[in-house]
Amino acid sequence: MIVALSSSKRVPPRWAHCLAVSITASLTVLLWYGNAQAGIAETYGASSMIVGRAGAGAADAPSPDAALLNPALLSLAGRIDFAFGINVAKDALRINDKDADPGTYIGYNIGVAARVPLGSFDDRLFVGLKLHLPQEGLYDLQTALPDQPRILFHDAHVRHFDLAFGLSLRLWRSLAIGAGFTLLPDVDGTVSIDFRNGSDAHATDVSVGYNFAPTLGLYASPLPGLHLGFSWRGAHRTSLNIPVDVVVSDQIGAIHTAVTGVAFGEPDRFLFGLSYDFSALAANPLTRFTARAEFGYEHYREDVASVSSVTLYDDDGKVLDVSETRAFQFEDSWHIAASLDWRPLDNLTLMAGYAWQTTPVPAQRDVLNILDASRHTLSFGLTGWLPRAWLSVPRQIGLSTSAMFSFYQRREMEKYALLHGNYGYPGITFDGISFSWHCALLLSF
Repeated sequence: MIVALSSSKRVPPRWAHCLAVSITASLTVLLWYGNAQAGIAETYGASSMIVGRAGAGAADAPSPDAALLNPALLSLAGRIDFAFGINVAKDALRINDKDADPGTYIGYNIGVAARVPLGSFDDRLFVGLKLHLPQEGLYDLQTALPDQPRILFHDAHVRHFDLAFGLSLRLWRSLAIGAGFTLLPDVDGTVSIDFRNGSDAHATDVSVGYNFAPTLGLYASPLPGLHLGFSWRGAHRTSLNIPVDVVVSDQIGAIHTAVTGVAFGEPDRFLFGLSYDFSALAANPLTRFTARAEFGYEHYREDVASVSSVTLYDDDGKVLDVSETRAFQFEDSWHIAASLDWRPLDNLTLMAGYAWQTTPVPAQRDVLNILDASRHTLSFGLTGWLPRAWLSVPRQIGLSTSAMFSFYQRREMEKYALLHGNYGYPGITFDGISFSWHCALLLSF
């Protein structure tokens, strides 16, 4: 924690302490709760082909997605594979049977994977990068009171900048390992407020830093057409740390506070997947299918603070007061996903998928109203490629599009305490449907 110090030894009166804490909370408007990702199908950084399969991709994700899902799958990349996509999300979610209207979200996805030229070991080392860019900014600061309803995976700040990087080493023809990292933003900075000389003396410097979490992956193909994959992404908690100095008058002196909290939080994520290509067994091209299945488990290690903490210090850095925060523990969650690809033509693939995801959010019995529910997901998509005979450079050009529908089970939560004025008292309900559409241009060189 950063603590501001000065040479003055005066201790401001109690009313000034309260004023400083109030000013700090109001000016920084950083009243956050930690969030989590609910599975790959729910992350907006996934490509059209992954979304069309309801997120099932731990065993054979297309190479531009491998850094995000399983870095070992980068070993399936060609010389250079590139994907550029756009996704649009529009949700019909309801709180207490009224439209919650989270708004329309637009984001861009960029993925690249390449073989590293190493002479006689040309097919051994691979590298990949996956980037998700929200249209309206890399990072969104939102104001929210502790008891305001928040839809866990659909607030604007949840759909944030994401970057995943990976390396893969092919040990044998049918076995590869991978490692990498994911990157999320940290928020840091300082705020200075001086009421003696008007607003010209106020200064704010808020910057976005970066925080890393490791990823590991394993890929194997023990039999022709059979693909197995496992990946682990480490837990990810990014910090919020903004010291604030307030000068009310020459008589009172400086008041020192700091806002600290969690900007984002994601769990340990484990993915196990398999796929099998039945094409070799097909009697004719119209019966060429690939089936996939995936199991994912998300483990939450720590309590999540729903509201940032405001701490008040004296001139020597001694803590004078700490604002009240609320915290709760996410529950571990899991998902299953299955998909089927049908390839009626050599250059056309039709996709359909289903997933079931449990919610990590416990019933909201106290002040907080953080909303989520278990859900069914259905997805559909298609991917088409131009005939290779038409092309020289690049070797392949394709277009993929998909749609995903998530149906939230209706959830009713009753408050156990007398909370007059709380939005969710005496009870709060949540349900609805989320929809997203994805489209991507695919290139291979």
